[in-house]
Amino acid sequence: MVLCAVGLTACERAPLATAFEDDPVALSTTGSGGVAVSNLRVASGKSYKAVQNGTLGGAVRMTDRSFTLSSSIPNEVQGLTLIRTANDDKNASPGSTSFFSFDVDRDVTIYVAHDNRVPRPSWLSGFANTGLNLVDTDGQSRGFRLFKKNFSKGRVTLGSNVATTVSDASMYSVLVKPRETSTGTTAEVTVANLRVASGKSYHTVQNGTLGGAVRMTDRSYTLSSSIPNEVQGLTLIRTANDDKNASPGSTSFLSFDVDRDVTIYVAHDNRVPRPSWLSGFANTGLNLVDTDGQSRGFRLFKKNFSKGRITLGSNVSTTVSDASMYSVLVKPREVSTGTTPPVNSVTECASPRREWIWCDDFEQDRLAGYFEHNARNGGFVRAAGVGRDGSQGMRARWQAGQQEAGSLKLAFGKTPHRYFRPVDAGTTKYRTIYWRMYVRTGPGWTGGGGFKLSRATSMVSSSWSQAMIAHVWTGGRANEYLLIDPASGTDTRGRLTTTKYNDFSNLRWLGKAKGNTLLFSGDNLGKWHCVEAHTRLNDSGQSNGEFRMWINGSLDAERTGLNWVGSYSDYGINAVFFENYWNGGAPKAQERYFDNLVVSTKRIGC
Repeated sequence: MVLCAVGLTACERAPLATAFEDDPVALSTTGSGGVAVSNLRVASGKSYKAVQNGTLGGAVRMTDRSFTLSSSIPNEVQGLTLIRTANDDKNASPGSTSFFSFDVDRDVTIYVAHDNRVPRPSWLSGFANTGLNLVDTDGQSRGFRLFKKNFSKGRVTLGSNVATTVSDASMYSVLVKPRETSTGTTAEVTVANLRVASGKSYHTVQNGTLGGAVRMTDRSYTLSSSIPNEVQGLTLIRTANDDKNASPGSTSFLSFDVDRDVTIYVAHDNRVPRPSWLSGFANTGLNLVDTDGQSRGFRLFKKNFSKGRITLGSNVSTTVSDASMYSVLVKPREVSTGTTPPVNSVTECASPRREWIWCDDFEQDRLAGYFEHNARNGGFVRAAGVGRDGSQGMRARWQAGQQEAGSLKLAFGKTPHRYFRPVDAGTTKYRTIYWRMYVRTGPGWTGGGGFKLSRATSMVSSSWSQAMIAHVWTGGRANEYLLIDPASGTDTRGRLTTTKYNDFSNLRWLGKAKGNTLLFSGDNLGKWHCVEAHTRLNDSGQSNGEFRMWINGSLDAERTGLNWVGSYSDYGINAVFFENYWNGGAPKAQERYFDNLVVSTKRIGC
């Protein structure tokens, strides 16, 4: 949702869309455009409603009850359209396979959140068990297992619940997610022409990385339910376990064709030395786990490949008696054009998207919407002609030796004190956000990137202590490129360790990743650059948090497998800062400019 800044009369007359609009709704999720959900038909005749961004902590789950979702929403289903069903339908028409139906205008994935205490109806056997749960609260917490299935554009029909005698049992809920195409991250990809040096049988399985799925062609080993969100529901190439010692040292053991650009994940047995060809893959820090009487971990390594032929090597020969062959996961690669349609470079905030929490193109004076605007004695101000295409923008001006040249601090969601004045209703605990800015250096710019540029953070007390910080700043080669530097303000279990703002000595630094684009050097000086970042907090008890940065639409740096905040859940991500702080002072008097700032729950694009 997007809420206008204080004092914007036009916004007060025509409020922007909230997070809870009834059907028909248009849904926009990462990797896809909107989907219309319409023509809801319920055999009982009770009222069902489709709710935009309905799967956020604190959202009401039913039409006839005040049950609310807990803040621990699995990342895979955060911010989806929720079809609120009626709790009184929990025992309606038992055995029906056509109890509830609705139309969708494109291919979708339907999730059914089913009460864990109630037997599952037979029609649900056609859905995949994700191993994930929604939790709602009604004095006590109740779990709902998430099952998912792909449906084509048109009519979707679901059955009824199984009759139950559980007194406080609940009707299922329905979540709607556009099925992502080749520009997204979970669409199907065609894998063909598998060739294996050993001659053994390898199989390709769509949606093969779900809990309970068989991992090998010659063994019954199954994946545990703790699948990292990054690789859930991907295509799995089932290899043969007996190939664990085949052709050691080969760099061309397995090959296959793909029909689009992909990211290949290799799940490699943690007990086996890594082959040399795997050194070209990035260590994600994530693990798959399979079970064969005992649990065994497989570290996930990933690498991008272009459309065409892909060749992988063999395992290293091992004497570990129950060692296993690696598995291969295939994921369509996100394209550089981003995941949303282009936006207007000057007046995009006049038509904000539903998922945008905040938009400031500076064509109107929205500065009162920030809980802090540090103008630095006129150094950081809204000015005509400095924005994109000669529009309004923000000008930051340093004098020689000056460190601080002003900042904008934006708050949203639940905050710990009224000083952190949110631009929305101030109730949501955001677990994932995207934020974007356009940045340009002024004439004669020198000295690198000026160090501090932006950050997303979780403010958790009136003393400005922080549960996490997602830094976007500069470093290396005279600070000519950006890097991402994640830091936690809790211990690994989620106990708060910070007591003040920038409490560096009490932060748990998670490991930075540098970008590849020299924004502050050579031909890139004096040009507008689109910088977008994404932060997703980890699920409780897991190390599956994420931090990414795109430059001009292309992925420039990423960190995955992060334990941002342990099990901490009092507050979510609730602030983004846009900053101008030069650690050692600016080398001379100079300027840089900001424009088109957006904070969103979905990918923004350039």
